[in-house]
Amino acid sequence: MPSFHRDLVRGVATYALELFRAAPPLDTVYVPIGLGSGICGVIAMRDALSPSTKVVGVVSTEAPAYALSFAAGKVVATNSADTMADGMAVRGPDAEALAVILKGADRIVQVSDAEIAAAMRAYYEDTHQLTEGAGAAPLAALTAGTRTHGGQAGRPGAERRQYRPAALLAHARRIVPPSNLAMRKSLPFSWRFQLAQATRHA
Repeated sequence: MPSFHRDLVRGVATYALELFRAAPPLDTVYVPIGLGSGICGVIAMRDALSPSTKVVGVVSTEAPAYALSFAAGKVVATNSADTMADGMAVRGPDAEALAVILKGADRIVQVSDAEIAAAMRAYYEDTHQLTEGAGAAPLAALTAGTRTHGGQAGRPGAERRQYRPAALLAHARRIVPPSNLAMRKSLPFSWRFQLAQATRHA
């Protein structure tokens, strides 16, 4: 099965189904874009259950292929996708996914790796949850919202948190000690790598 497929869209659409059924009417939903299954699933469920809700796609400034494609109205590939948010590291958009996004998304916003990292830190500090980059990207877009294609994003003057990697990894080392191998194995690869590097140089 290819990385973007209608069966995958049907599968990931179930989380959007649960969201729209459980939440009160939503003005806007921010969705990270990898190859497009997630946002296409959200658009499908939005159309069925909450047609007034805006869907905003989120990409990394280091992997802006879908933002560029949305602005151009056609597939625009990039030469690199060097972002810490590996779930959004896409160089070549899928034409079928792009067609759905062009029809159903309000806009696509770009966030930097520093903004993504700040959102990851905010999730940890405020909810004690470790998130991967793509999972934190919508929060980064909501709070920062600067670089956009096809519209304005975020709130003017929204507060920007400063990412302090040393502090973040220090927190992570305290709650995930080297002896707790089971917990470490449950973390995303990027977190395991950063924890290993931090421990090695501590």
